[in-house]
Amino acid sequence: MKYFLFHFIGLAVLMIACSGSRTNERIDHIILAVNDLERGMQQFEELTGVKPVVGGKHPDSFTQNALVALEGGAYIEILAPRADADSVPEWIRQFRSITPMGWAVYTENIESTRKKLISMGFPVSDIKPGARTKPDGEILSWSTMEFAEKDIQVFPFFIEWGEDVVHPSASSPTGCSLIKFEIATTDKDMQTLNENFKLGLSTTSGETKLTLRLRTPKGVVTFPAY
Repeated sequence: MKYFLFHFIGLAVLMIACSGSRTNERIDHIILAVNDLERGMQQFEELTGVKPVVGGKHPDSFTQNALVALEGGAYIEILAPRADADSVPEWIRQFRSITPMGWAVYTENIESTRKKLISMGFPVSDIKPGARTKPDGEILSWSTMEFAEKDIQVFPFFIEWGEDVVHPSASSPTGCSLIKFEIATTDKDMQTLNENFKLGLSTTSGETKLTLRLRTPKGVVTFPAY
């Protein structure tokens, strides 16, 4: 009887200890880059039948965005240069149509996720605060980190949303769901990341490419689409 009692207490302590470092990583959002936000929004609506909503400007960057929710608590971010940006890098100028060009992983505890990545042998950046103001004046805040020595198109950055922030997926237009998000790369660490964090990606070996497939009111749409 004492054995079972101590065994039960031990399990309870272990569960409490683990719950304190829960991270619950999952895909947070997938980025579609384009060199003109209005054009990108029009393209997305023509393809899917869902009209994106303007998200706002990133004050410490040259970018602005528009958003569409995905079922399951993720979302699409259409990312484009701000009209008032002092300078715009060439990598985004080339995108005349919306093209998958990055993604983010959600975490409940970015400090714990950082320690987990380091324990796996991944060099990662420091954690940095961020924020943007929505058109209605609401401020969204977050903390992010990224891989220090990886292709930022292929490997995600990690995001922990600020306290009391309404996640963008809960305030963006609905109607789309994720069928498949595929990453082609020759870097085998992507498969390791996918398996350890159970992200549900499709990973293949080959020339770098991100492919996004959505179920929409207009049927199945695959990006790149133009």
